[in-house]
Order: sequence, then C-alpha cells, then structure tokens
Amino acid sequence: MTASRQYPGVDFPAYLDSGRPDVPFWPPLPAGLSAVPDADTTPIPSSLPADTLRPRYVAELARVCARLLGSTVTAVRWPGGPWHGSCRLTLADGREVIASRRDVAGRARLEAFVLARLRAQGAPVPEPLAFNGLILIQSALPGRRLSDALQDGEPWQPLAAAVESLARVHRCADRADLAAQVPVLGEHPDWLIALLDRPSVLGAWLGLSTPPLPAEPLFDLLQLVRPRFVKWDARPGNAMLAPDGRVAWFDWEHCGARDPLDDLVWLLCDESLPEGAEDTEDALIAEWLPVFAPERPAEEAHAYLRAQGVLHCCVRLGRLLDVRGEGDWETADRALDKPPGTCRRSVTRLCRRGARWADRNRWLAGLADWFEAVERRLLD
Repeated sequence: MTASRQYPGVDFPAYLDSGRPDVPFWPPLPAGLSAVPDADTTPIPSSLPADTLRPRYVAELARVCARLLGSTVTAVRWPGGPWHGSCRLTLADGREVIASRRDVAGRARLEAFVLARLRAQGAPVPEPLAFNGLILIQSALPGRRLSDALQDGEPWQPLAAAVESLARVHRCADRADLAAQVPVLGEHPDWLIALLDRPSVLGAWLGLSTPPLPAEPLFDLLQLVRPRFVKWDARPGNAMLAPDGRVAWFDWEHCGARDPLDDLVWLLCDESLPEGAEDTEDALIAEWLPVFAPERPAEEAHAYLRAQGVLHCCVRLGRLLDVRGEGDWETADRALDKPPGTCRRSVTRLCRRGARWADRNRWLAGLADWFEAVERRLLD
C-alpha cells in the first residue's frame, strides 16, 4: 500500500498500522517454525511452467520452499494479482501452500508468531509451516473468499459464520494471552483525533458542509483503555468460506491489541456487504455485541460500535477516492481488477450504511443526511 495521493487527509496505511509501519519488537518464534539455512545450496527447481509470471522471483521462492518444506514447486497462482505479496504454490507432494513476502520484516515475524499461537489454541487460521525471516509459508485455506460469497443471494448465513469465527479467534487469543504480546494499535491520541476528523476532511475535499461533531464525548467514547487482541483488518476479503460453511481468517500482519468491537466494525462496514437486510444486521449485532463487549453497558457498546463504524465508512470512502485518483470510477474498477460498476456500488453501500449507522448514534445523527449528499456528489 502507498500513502494517499488524491485524498491526503486519509492516509490509509497510517490508519491500518497506527502510523507505525513496523512493529516495535521482534516476538519469539516457536521451535521448528523458524528455519534459516546456514548455506542454501538447493538448486533452482526445473519443474516450473515456462510461462511463469515473475520468473526470477518465483524461481528463488521455489528454491526457498524446496529447502524449507522438502518438496519442489510445480505451479504458482497469484490470487491477488502478480504484484501482490502472496502467491499460492502447488508442491510436488500434492500440498498447496501460501508463500507471503511482507514489505516489512517485523510484520512478517509478527504474523508468523501470531499464527503459531492462535493455531495452537485451535483458532480458525492457516497453519504456519516455515519462516526464514522474510518469507512466511502457511497452509492454504479451502473454499472461496468471503467477500465473493457475500455477493450471492443469501449472504447473511456466511456473515453470521464470520462473526462467530471472529469471536472464536478472540477466545483463542485470550487463552494465549496475545494482547500482552502484540503491538497496541491506535493508542496515540493524535491517531484518534485524526479519525474523528475524517468526516470534515472528506466533506471539505468534496466541497460539502459537514455538520459539526461533539468532539469531547466522541473522544471519550472511543478512547482506548483496555486493549485486547484483534484481527484488525478483518475485512471479508481476508476470510475464506469453507465448503462446510465455516469461516477462517488469513493475512495477520496488521493484527494487534485494540477494542474487540473494532473487528465487528471492519467486518460489518466493509463495502463488500450488500444492502437490504438491515433487520438481519441488527439481529447479528444484538446477538454478538455482549460477546465482543462483555464489560461494557449495552448502550455504551452500541454507541461505540456505531460511531467507529461511521468513521470507518469515511476512511473506506477515502480509500476508494485514492484508487480512483484523477480518473473516473471505471478507472478505479480496472485498478482493482473488479467488474465494471463495482466501485460505484461500493460508494453506494458505504454511504447508505454510514447514514443508517449515524442515525443510530445520538452524537453522529447529523451525518445521516450528509452521507446522502456525499453519495450524490461522488456518483454524479
């Protein structure tokens, strides 16, 4: 990811990693996971297809896999595109694995550490197989991306499975005491102030007047005091829906300690969620809110969830604007390798969810009509 260019007020990477691209420490790894060869003399495998994309990188990656896993690579696929940091490898022994090269070595180590701890507790996550300090190799999860499954006619059953799965991750993390072993996210007051400022920044960029928000009660409501382990980047695009209906989560480089309700926000306020089943959404929230916020009074938990969700919708809108750049929404569709009309649909979903959630929060209710104006301005 790169910092925003067209919409400098968002800076999505800073939102994602609290403005700190690397982690402030190097967590220990379980015995057997870290495998740094003293002298790697493994030959480059000759079994790769001739038309392999990025042939030099893939050849070196295949050599690393052969050295660490004891099996050669026979096929390579790029689920996120050939310039993405992860690829799916088929091995000669029949296994399929995911090899990830993170831009920041500390985050790669954090991901390896967390996966090992969560997997040991039975969490729905991939199995970490090997890590050489930069390349993490993990088991491939079966099924299809949750973000794709949600576009089907009845998306709410897989969504309910995703919420249950996140709750299970939190329980496993509590047993492993992970909250005390990972970075705290968004702990600096300036990070929260910048988040609270998202509606006014977005409105100013669009030339729209933004209703003033009561900063003091919102700052008090959203202030982090008792951090617990979170997936954080818990978007449906980072989850797999298995054939048996269960959901598992991948891409853990940005995990940390924050409020567990934030994972619900990332899931429920993503642009991949269709509109039109608000009653089901409300039922999910009513059922799971006490699980994600057991120590908060119900009214306070609802207020936190809705406020954080509204601000999150603003950030996601800003990210779409950055992808669009100086082009149009069709340009953004091509940049994201999405079908025509996807980004326009995403804008509609985010604005309508933002308006609906704002209307449920007494401090943000003034943004309900504002979101409608934002939708009209962005899609005109």
